[in-house]
Parts: sequence; C-alpha cells; structure tokens
Amino acid sequence: MDVVDNSQPEPKQEHPLETLNPATEQALLSGNPASSQKPCYKIRYTLSGHTRAVSALKFSPNGAILASSGADKLVKLWDTNNGEIIRTFEGHKEGISDIAWSSDGDYLASASDDKTIIIWSLELGTAARTLIGHTNFVFCLNYNPNSNLLVSGGYDETVRVWDVARGKSLKVLPAHSDPVTAVSFNHDGTLIVSCAMDGLIRIWDADSGQCLKTLVDDDNPIWFISSIILCFSTVLLIAVTDEVPMSSFRRIRNLCSHQLRIPQFAFGTIILRVV
Repeated sequence: MDVVDNSQPEPKQEHPLETLNPATEQALLSGNPASSQKPCYKIRYTLSGHTRAVSALKFSPNGAILASSGADKLVKLWDTNNGEIIRTFEGHKEGISDIAWSSDGDYLASASDDKTIIIWSLELGTAARTLIGHTNFVFCLNYNPNSNLLVSGGYDETVRVWDVARGKSLKVLPAHSDPVTAVSFNHDGTLIVSCAMDGLIRIWDADSGQCLKTLVDDDNPIWFISSIILCFSTVLLIAVTDEVPMSSFRRIRNLCSHQLRIPQFAFGTIILRVV
C-alpha cells in the first residue's frame, strides 16, 4: 500500500528586507519613497534643563524614557508621558558627545570629552562602571544586541570593543586616520560598522576585529557622518551625514572590488547597498 505524504514543508523564514517587493526596494535605493505624503507633527513638550548645547537624544527601548546629554557634562532622563525630569546623572568632567541604551533599558552609557565612558544604572541611580582606555575625546558608542559588548569611537582615531561586565577593552582597532564619528553593531552583533572624518566607512568582524570592507568615494569623500546603521541582513547601510550635496556622489568604490551606489534618499541621509 502506497503512503502519500501530504504534509507541506515549513515556509522559509524570510528576512524582513528580503520580503520587500521590488518596487519598494527600488524606491528606497533610487531615493524616491513610495509615499509623498508629508507627516504632520505637533509639539507635545518642550524639555528645558540643560545649560549648554544638547549633544544626543535617545529613547529607551520601551519608549517610556528619553535620555539627553550635553556639553554641560550631564545626562538627563525625561518621562515621555508627561515631559517631567526623572533623574540627572552627574560624573563626567567634560562635555558628553553621545549616549546609548542597553537592550533591556536598565543601563545607559555615555561618551565624554574626558576620555571616559560611564555606564549608568537606572536601578541604582548612579554610575555602575567607568571604562577607561581612549586617549582622546570619546565621540560615539553603541551596545551590541545582547548588551554584553559596547563599541566606541573617538578622536584618538580608534574603535574599541568593551566587555561591559568586566569593564575591560577587548579590542582596539586602528580604524581610521581621522576622528571616528559613528559606530554601530549590526542586527545580530556579528559585524561592526564605523565611519570617520577621513571619509571612510568600514565594516568589521566583531569577533576577529578584521576589516571586511571599506567604502569610499575618491572624488567626493563624506566628511562627517553623525550616525550609521547596518540594516536587516546587512544588504543596506544607512548613513546620516551633515554634508549637503548628496546628489554630487558619482561613484562609490569598495576596496573589496564591489561597485556600490549612493542614491539620495532624503536630506542628509544616504543608503548604501553593500552586498
């Protein structure tokens, strides 16, 4: 007796980026979003408290708290429901350039011109750990998805990977020839992306510290990128830059011999196809 197996194979779990229809992906890459409808924003709160320039604003993972940092050496936490100040962290000796939340929202890291990184505990309301290693201003930082590692970049032209629990530097990458302006992990923490005032964007293996790709436009270097994100399955990379003439980018050359395009997506934002 023949037995017929009518069971259906389990559907393949597609990555979110892979499920984009061709028209949507083309719209992103060409710089023409599918919808031209303009958002209508209204001011909900005006938060006052910093006495000098505000350098960074980051929502907590659950959106309940907004963290801010500034040149006044302070980190402030704000209640997003009512706009009230929750707490002020004091401890840095110089201004703060960047802040980053842990994935569980229990900790907040701050990068300062005093060459240190302080990890603040929201439960304790104080500094849990201070990371020392950079030899110049610490300009940018980000947690990996598990929040057991922290990546930072600074004016000493290096990218450093930190063991958060031990407060130790695991790797020092001689990443760039100018100050590092932005660093980030990809979605699973296996890659690190960095960029600097030398006009280069580099992608690193998080475990080995090996540089996997370098993105550069020889004719029109990107002078300053304030933030950078490796999206989804690392097919796209989003960079936010202060440079205005984005449409003047004619050629991106990858040192691994892949040709990449940098279309204009929005003012000050570019999208790179890296694979």
